[in-house]
Amino acid sequence: MKPILSIIIPIYNGAKFLSQAVHCIQQQEQLPKNTEIWLIDDGSTDDTAAIAQQFSVNYYYQPRQGSASARNQGILITQGEFIAFLDVDDLWPPNKLKTHLAVLLAKPEISLVKGLIQEMHLNQSSELRGNQENHIDFEFKGEPYESFHLGATTFRRSIFEQVGLLDETFWYGEDVEWFVRAKDQGVTSVVVPQISLYYRRHLNSLTMQSKQQPLGLTKALHKLLTQRQLLNSPFC
Repeated sequence: MKPILSIIIPIYNGAKFLSQAVHCIQQQEQLPKNTEIWLIDDGSTDDTAAIAQQFSVNYYYQPRQGSASARNQGILITQGEFIAFLDVDDLWPPNKLKTHLAVLLAKPEISLVKGLIQEMHLNQSSELRGNQENHIDFEFKGEPYESFHLGATTFRRSIFEQVGLLDETFWYGEDVEWFVRAKDQGVTSVVVPQISLYYRRHLNSLTMQSKQQPLGLTKALHKLLTQRQLLNSPFC
């Protein structure tokens, strides 16, 4: 049976979080039986491959090319009518997929459904050591908010044919660039006013490591404005 839902987990040296991510998916309410889960390993050098074998997930390995490339590979090799991304160190509330899929199934004109993001920060008394998940202790920070985040969204597959894949020249902020591009094309979307992602920040995450992350929106807007200028040029 062709999958109705494809869940894509891009991962790079995130073995210590993998079990929690898979369990989070397995605990989703009313998860369609014809759901496929794909782990896209972007050149990990830790125990990711070995831990992946413990679960009923599909595994794909590629040399290190960045998270945008890993997500794109997931889009290309999956078959579900709907697509959801979960970063390996983040979590979903149990009703995330049920709520989003209900909207997409009821409203064919909607291309994506977004929810709110609840940030969680690593407790100062916790440490990330090896694969010992009992040492990973997060606490809520701030109020839920709406933002550009792939993990808080569920997509209709056809939207990637309309907008295109993620820009692999963006190693940071590729999600921002894609959402800006989608908005510019008038993509129809719905925001459900409930938490759809527990966004966990820690010292090993790409967001915390990269000084380039705050530049993602600036770079995305610059790309968009450049494209518009080229389209409006009398020499085109």
